[in-house]
Amino acid sequence: MFVAKADCYGIGDNIANYVSDIVDSYAVFTLEEAIKFRKLNISKPILVLVSNVREIEQYIKYNLDINLYNVVDLVIANSVCKKYNKKINLHIPIDSGMNRFGIKDMAEYSYILDKLNNLKYLQFVGIYTHFCKPSNINIESQYNKFIDYVNLAKLYNKNIMCSCISSSYYEYDLPKICDNEYVRIGMANYIKINKSTINCVEIYSKILEIKSVLKGETVGYNNDYIAPSTKKIAIVSGGYFDGINQNFRKVIINNSFCNIVGKVCMDCFFVDVTNVYCNVNDLVGIITNDYDFNKIEEDCKLSKYEIFTNFRGRIKTIFKNE
Repeated sequence: MFVAKADCYGIGDNIANYVSDIVDSYAVFTLEEAIKFRKLNISKPILVLVSNVREIEQYIKYNLDINLYNVVDLVIANSVCKKYNKKINLHIPIDSGMNRFGIKDMAEYSYILDKLNNLKYLQFVGIYTHFCKPSNINIESQYNKFIDYVNLAKLYNKNIMCSCISSSYYEYDLPKICDNEYVRIGMANYIKINKSTINCVEIYSKILEIKSVLKGETVGYNNDYIAPSTKKIAIVSGGYFDGINQNFRKVIINNSFCNIVGKVCMDCFFVDVTNVYCNVNDLVGIITNDYDFNKIEEDCKLSKYEIFTNFRGRIKTIFKNE
């Protein structure tokens, strides 16, 4: 399952079409995201992770999988589906320890499954959970709890789909729970999360201008940087609007690491290139295979999720098959 929420983690909706031949289904967070993908002519199943029963007619119209776990909502959804004589796929989230979304009480879960016997327009096709922390202890506890929920689901649908593995947990060798088990891949579609994944995204800018800055002169707003000696400073395209913030401290220019100096502006930032041969229009590596997210996460003291999803604005996406 290709997790395409949040504008495909900031890469852009077109990536969903780009991978349509190699994924089995999609997951998004909101109805609006799902409709957007249907309008991109994506025909494969789309699960909306947070569903509002008041929007059920849109799920019917766009043939979307719904995510519900409240009995009242299920009854309402079934009634509307019956009105249009349309069945809809239902997935139930299980809260196995994260305390985010889903059912965390087995008695409540059993009651819901019993009710589904009489809700013929809701097809119970899937059950999933989300682990809260990538450690063996937490995974074992949540995994065992989830198995109990899956086993009960099998009594109602022997072909039930289930999922507990997402990007951060793919490397854990967990026994298979059901025949139709799927993996939800989000951030790992783009960057190296574990040994099974690779970095496949690079972000570049370019040098707009190069200035000679004398000792004692300042660079940028608020006199934040004072040149300790004569420096060669490159003004580089990209700023706040594009996802470059004050935490970024380094870039790569012509295979050399260079320090960002001064405050980032809305549209540009400043780089000390005193010891690097470079020219206007040379590429500036913000994310590259030589400066990947794991290293940037350490330098910026931000999570890779914060860094990655912050890129936006005027960034152009180029797809390459290699």
